Amino acid sequence: MLMVIARIIALALFTLFCCLLVILFYPILPHRIWIRFIKFWANGTLLIVGIRITVEGVPTEYVDKNSMVVANHISWLDIPILYTKHSVGFISRKEVKNWPIIGLLIKSGNAIFIDRQRKRDLVQIVRVVRERLQSGGMVGLFPEGKTGLGFEVMPFKSALFESVMQANATVLPLVIQYYTKDGRPTSATSYADEINFWQCLISSLKLNGMLVKITALPRVNAYQFANRKELSRYLHKKISTQFQTSPDFEYQQLSLSPAS
Repeated sequence: MLMVIARIIALALFTLFCCLLVILFYPILPHRIWIRFIKFWANGTLLIVGIRITVEGVPTEYVDKNSMVVANHISWLDIPILYTKHSVGFISRKEVKNWPIIGLLIKSGNAIFIDRQRKRDLVQIVRVVRERLQSGGMVGLFPEGKTGLGFEVMPFKSALFESVMQANATVLPLVIQYYTKDGRPTSATSYADEINFWQCLISSLKLNGMLVKITALPRVNAYQFANRKELSRYLHKKISTQFQTSPDFEYQQLSLSPAS
């Protein structure tokens, strides 16, 4: 329990420090420098929580222009994990904007907030995402629309894939999986159902170290598909199949690297 308390204190101090930097410097620093800050925050957060990452599959650039990163969604940790690998502006539900401290950091990472209950807003959001992609930006999307328990990939919502079709963008499908440090799958990081942020954080820290495997699937070109629903079904099949067929693996067998 002492280790959990120590990690909580370290995480709180580090996050407050980063928020102070956001308040002081976000309005004045150029985007190319701010990208490095977001990656610094993500790496620091994962280091304190005790996460180590291994990446398998097709390598991609940190800044991959006119691309959408699509991944399954299990935990709040998915966001800093993906920030360590890609400079993305996440499409996030509006509630995230009001999360204490973390909401501010995500906003500074060029997040696009959406109210999924107001379908009439989708047209505007699709336009915003399309313009972000066409201007050379990267966008991150969790198409399940909410966090899951980590045992399966839930059905994808297809509406926001319309922006990819309109922008003729590339999709980078990623599969995120959490393991204990001895290689067993774990749902301790899940932020689903009635689990609140504090409960998720405590259960994650009690593991005293985690492994995260990111599987990068082959990139997909939007022009290969007739419509957004066809693209959505294809991506769900690929990500879900990889998630379900990925075997357990032992810690000693991994070629691990710290989040970087």
